[in-house]
Amino acid sequence: MRLGAYTACLHGMPLRDALGILAGLGLDSAEINSGGFLPPVHLPIEELRSSETARSEYLALFDEAGVALTALNCNGNPLDPDPEGARQARDIYTSIELAALLGVKRVVTMSGAPGSEPSSRLPVWNVVPWHSAFLRIRDYQWNEVAIPFWKKVHAFAADHDVRVCLEMHPGNVVDSTPGAATNGWRRVLIGPEHPYVAAAQSMPFAGVGHGGQEFFTYQARAFLDEISGLDRLPRQATFADGLHNLQVQRAVIEAAATGSTAVVTL
Repeated sequence: MRLGAYTACLHGMPLRDALGILAGLGLDSAEINSGGFLPPVHLPIEELRSSETARSEYLALFDEAGVALTALNCNGNPLDPDPEGARQARDIYTSIELAALLGVKRVVTMSGAPGSEPSSRLPVWNVVPWHSAFLRIRDYQWNEVAIPFWKKVHAFAADHDVRVCLEMHPGNVVDSTPGAATNGWRRVLIGPEHPYVAAAQSMPFAGVGHGGQEFFTYQARAFLDEISGLDRLPRQATFADGLHNLQVQRAVIEAAATGSTAVVTL
């Protein structure tokens, strides 16, 4: 398994320096921005698309640093009804094409959020489509926008032997209905299947993603259980838990940098 970082946080420096920082931290892989919400600062797209020599020289930077280029990232909203959404959609296709040329097997993006109808000017996150208007919005977003778009992207990616990976951010469509035609997230529990929601969700069915309503309901239920002396829901992480996780991560990074074995007292 590789440990790496998305270099968007290092866009203020040249790629060579950014890779040096990753290597210095004991990381051995990098994810490079290729469009979407952010400009591709570390990726000269047109130069790389047109020149095999440029691609070889670009990949040599990663070899010199001992850091593998594992993915291109064009996170954005390709389903946004604003013209900007169309540009971000094109960035996905460009990223897939360039990934294939560079020998990179993964392109990371977001599933996006369409408008509520063809005349929409803004995206709509339809969290709990439980009655008529919201059901119509759901059907439009999925049947007329999301499914046709992603079927084309999937076919294009398959033709280039590239996998498209989706970041799980709020504000994006996701189908968590078991057996749905879209299949949804394959390995992530969301909706009633998630143990935090199963015993506390305010609605007995899954929406498109999670809304604040579900999490508020969980917190309220957990609080009442605590003061009642019950122990029915998983406990929330504490500051000590977070600190311990950071200590484990630091030990792993230091071990990778020195080639030693990290020992962390639990």
